[in-house]
Amino acid sequence: MATTGIEPDAIRRWPSSDFAAMQALYSVEPWGANRDNAHAAMLATLYAGAHTPRGKRRPRMSDYMLTTKAANSDKGKLQVLRHYLESTVKQNG
Repeated sequence: MATTGIEPDAIRRWPSSDFAAMQALYSVEPWGANRDNAHAAMLATLYAGAHTPRGKRRPRMSDYMLTTKAANSDKGKLQVLRHYLESTVKQNG
């Protein structure tokens, strides 16, 4: 069984419309390294905000997110999703 809870053979049989649905899901509820990145950025933002003097700009999560311009594009997000699914299938197939 894959870490996603989906059997690798089932992923191989998916129509392309299912990949589009997974991409939409991933954009609102990421998993893997991107989710870890968001959690770390959230904690860093809270900590930095608590130690920011009054009158200075409050930190934002985006200040601490480790992203590239390519990863922020639709094509980049699709590439991340494909890589994740391919690696899941290879590990469990």
